[in-house]
Amino acid sequence: EERLNNLPMPGEGGPAGLAFADMPTGQAFEGQVNAVIEQREALRATERQEQRAERSADALERRVERLTEELGLNPQQAGPFATILEDATSKRSEYFSAIRESGWENIDRDEMRSTMETMREDEYSQLEGVLTPEQLTQYQESSANDRGGFGGSRGGGSTRGGGSTRGNEF
Repeated sequence: EERLNNLPMPGEGGPAGLAFADMPTGQAFEGQVNAVIEQREALRATERQEQRAERSADALERRVERLTEELGLNPQQAGPFATILEDATSKRSEYFSAIRESGWENIDRDEMRSTMETMREDEYSQLEGVLTPEQLTQYQESSANDRGGFGGSRGGGSTRGGGSTRGNEF
């Protein structure tokens, strides 16, 4: 109320800014309001993207540490292994970001499955140069268990429709 009382009256200038007469009205005002709303939505989208990237990086780091131990990797294997997993994760993330931007309803599920399989084969091909055959087999089995199938469950419980056991983060 105090701020309202201190606003300049029509015809008065004021040290704090515009007079009421100079304030936009109609479409100009609506345009400014829409611009502020769009700016806020863009900021929130950027924040969500940053949070998603941070969570993804943390999850990848934990996964690399767990697999390094499970597979018994030596120091010469650990670095290249982490790099390959980081690259593969980055490619998948970029792929899903593009899908998210274009809209899930426009996606051909068979094409998506094929693309994911190709990405997985590329990852395994690169890992063949780093892991022993036994380690690669163990990694493939571990990855299949982590996925739980397409879009699989990672929370230890099963979910209908291949979704995650965590809540949506939209």
